[in-house]
Amino acid sequence: DLFTHLGVDLTTKRIISVKSTNHFHAAFAPIAAEVIYTDADGPLPRDVRKVPYQKVQRPIWPLDDVADPVRIV
Repeated sequence: DLFTHLGVDLTTKRIISVKSTNHFHAAFAPIAAEVIYTDADGPLPRDVRKVPYQKVQRPIWPLDDVADPVRIV
């Protein structure tokens, strides 16, 4: 991984912070005592309902509560 390539041993670190959605979990969870999800400003917030969509047809999951989020077209 990138950290090992740069000579950083993550197992010696008390806190590791990454800006990511979920793809980090497979690599970091095995060495973490705890994984804490946070949200920060950026191009894509963790909660997609916060994105100011302008051309999306509503209702649409996960922005809205819908009975069946999967529809065959």
